[in-house]
Amino acid sequence: SDAVGCAVDRLARRLEARHRVVLERRVLGGETLQAVGDELGVSRERVRQIEEKYVLPAVRRALRAYA
Repeated sequence: SDAVGCAVDRLARRLEARHRVVLERRVLGGETLQAVGDELGVSRERVRQIEEKYVLPAVRRALRAYA
């Protein structure tokens, strides 16, 4: 829905640059850990850690109001 899209947009603006890339490319875009890691210059494992520790919890919090 439009409200969910707005929530995701607001979230993306608040995230650090690396975290935003993980959100946009990995979570929303479905790219592989390796592809995102190559873009950011970090390992696949580091992308996974960023996704699990920062990005997914932020997405859950942002979307909780729309559940």
